[in-house]
Amino acid sequence: MSGSISVPRALLVTLLALPLLSAVRTGPIRVYVSGLGNDSNAATNCPRAKPCRTLEKAYTVVQAGGEIIALDPADYGPVTIAEPLSLLGVEGAEIGVATGATGITINAPAAARIIIRNFIISGAGAANTKGIQLNTGQLALFNST
Repeated sequence: MSGSISVPRALLVTLLALPLLSAVRTGPIRVYVSGLGNDSNAATNCPRAKPCRTLEKAYTVVQAGGEIIALDPADYGPVTIAEPLSLLGVEGAEIGVATGATGITINAPAAARIIIRNFIISGAGAANTKGIQLNTGQLALFNST
């Protein structure tokens, strides 16, 4: 039988592929943050009814290629992004940057597109701050300062 794979060999191939499959993030495609949110809501995937408080915590549950949506004006803190993602804010949504820190660090694959819309990235006069540090990936920035 040319071209066929024995059952033990097929099982071995499947078992070897399992760690690769488990590395793919399988969270929700859309998660929410709010100034009144709570980061413990990450345990329930930051749904609209129970949003997370910070972008960083919401990022831990969102699926690659998904969206983190700010529901109200607030400071959502810094975030490091390593996969395709959309950050969608509202008027007054802010990413506050501490002295010597970076608001958004992007370390995504070269073809990964990161979309940031409607965010104010502010160091509020803090020294040695960076708003966005794009190391790798593609950035689309809309209506943001």
